[in-house]
Amino acid sequence: SAPNIELNSDGSATYNSGQFNIATYKRTAAGGGVQISLENGNGTTRTLSNDSSGHLFFGYAGANQAALTNSGNFQVGGTLTSAPNITLNSNGSITAAGSVSIGGTAAANTIDEYEVGSYTPAFNAGTYTYNFQIGSYVKIGKLVTVIFDLQVSSVSSASTGSIQISLPFANNNVGGGAIMYPNGVLSVVSGLANSKIANSIQTQNNTALVNVKLLNGTGSNNVGQYQDLQANSRISGSITYTTSG
Repeated sequence: SAPNIELNSDGSATYNSGQFNIATYKRTAAGGGVQISLENGNGTTRTLSNDSSGHLFFGYAGANQAALTNSGNFQVGGTLTSAPNITLNSNGSITAAGSVSIGGTAAANTIDEYEVGSYTPAFNAGTYTYNFQIGSYVKIGKLVTVIFDLQVSSVSSASTGSIQISLPFANNNVGGGAIMYPNGVLSVVSGLANSKIANSIQTQNNTALVNVKLLNGTGSNNVGQYQDLQANSRISGSITYTTSG
């Protein structure tokens, strides 16, 4: 009625102990893996199993909670082996599908994204061919740093209004009594018509655009105009600003 060891007809073995009432060792039907089940007095089962691919799974109450993959990565939550929530990689890196909280769990302590990428900067109005359009960015949470460099080869269709250059993400201006527009610097400006010289850029409210500010402009004429662009006009700069998410 209560043997210490029982060899079952299905190929499993049952062991009774003081801490765990039942420990079952058996070959699973799926993939020919091996499963070890430990059941305590309240009926909750913990399992240790593997599959035909060599992944080792840690289960609780009928569901796998973590896995040690055949490549040596340890995964927790999510869809194990394909889309886990957290992965401790064998190369020493950590991959998290969600956010990371540092020093607390509040929104102010949470980083939900780190991204390094490239984009193609362009003038927002008019039609141009370019000698080159180079852009890169680093995004940490809501903070973005952008570097861009573009040069016009020829102007096919001129435009009017202030020169605006595209950004990879829309700016989210921060303001109290008045909105503050982040400013950036221009490292190279050459070839503008009418001997105009630009020295800075400024984001626009809730848009993915920056205006080009003139060093030798005054009043309403302190912003570069599209008619100032011509063959070989080049503008290069960088700016740091915040996004909404």
